[in-house]
Amino acid sequence: MSLDIGRIGPSVVVDNPDAEVDIVLVHGLNGHPENTWTASNKNKTFWPTALLPESLQAVKARVIVYGYNADVYAFSRDAHATTDKIHEHAQSLLNNLQAYREDIGAQRRPIIWVAHSLGGILVKRTLNYSVSLTDPRLESSRDIYVATYGIIFLGTPHNGADKAKWGSILSSIGKAVFNKTGIVENSNNLIETLTSNSEVLQNINLDFNQLTSRFRMTLYHEEDPMPLIGIVVDQVSAGTLIPGCDYGGIAATHTGMTKFEKKGSPGYIPVSGKIRKYGQEAPDLIKQRWVVEDKARVQRRKDFANELDPTRETIPPPAPVSNNTENANTNGKGALQQLGAPAKHLAIEENPHTPPSRFTSPGREAFKPYDYEVEELDDALVSSRR
Repeated sequence: MSLDIGRIGPSVVVDNPDAEVDIVLVHGLNGHPENTWTASNKNKTFWPTALLPESLQAVKARVIVYGYNADVYAFSRDAHATTDKIHEHAQSLLNNLQAYREDIGAQRRPIIWVAHSLGGILVKRTLNYSVSLTDPRLESSRDIYVATYGIIFLGTPHNGADKAKWGSILSSIGKAVFNKTGIVENSNNLIETLTSNSEVLQNINLDFNQLTSRFRMTLYHEEDPMPLIGIVVDQVSAGTLIPGCDYGGIAATHTGMTKFEKKGSPGYIPVSGKIRKYGQEAPDLIKQRWVVEDKARVQRRKDFANELDPTRETIPPPAPVSNNTENANTNGKGALQQLGAPAKHLAIEENPHTPPSRFTSPGREAFKPYDYEVEELDDALVSSRR
């Protein structure tokens, strides 16, 4: 079957109209979205399509390979070594994959990542970036973080690796191809990220460590040395201690651990088994996380709106202080008003937050409604004196 796999960006290699999970494969240094996952046997087995669908019969999944320019050596007149740094690649991965999923309304679908070497660092940096976008105007870019359930790291140098080994691998590739093309262009930006004691790598790890409890993760290291080079990413670097992670080794070299020729190839059964397990677990949990995220987004939008327009705060103003009692709030009527005395003869400050400051006698006129009672009382007093 002929595959239409783009060199840059996401490409669907196994589609499923009923998909409940996206499985995204990300290659590493000088890798390729097709070649990295293709065995070197006669049949050139591309295991994401040749082997994985049968292993995932219990999972409704779509399989995507993601490509980016991770070339630190370019071997032809039409190719160029990347000058992008890891955070630039992360922004591209986030934006491209998010747009790709939004285009078919699948932005909330759970994600299972399978990442090799530098690809693992790229996925971590992408998730760090995604979770940081809390501005409501950019909240759709958080979808990748919210939707991520599991990550399978293959030979990822979490703690870096010897720069000389990276150089030896690429130098040997470069010399082999240089003899055919006569052209080799190189760039060291990504190699610097992968080396031991890299400040960029340390910062990525520090940020990602705050997220690890959220994801299911398995870390695999290579077990076979590369000729003349040895082990590129050893168990210590590839299997950095992360609480709750599973660990394992694959009996292959650093470049060979992603190229499964058949189901019996070293590493295929455990790797495909983890993909299947995560794919089965993801839908229910990610659905719950979206409920929480939606509530948080509503609150962030309210907070953002209030920051832009503080007058949106609905705090009742204090009652007005006024001597014009004819227009005063009737809830604060004085005792004489309640008895029927006209309000215009009262000079009580009726601010409920402060006590009355003064009282003015209402005068004889205020008691005219009671003249009859007063006359009767006067007559009674006169009679009692007789």
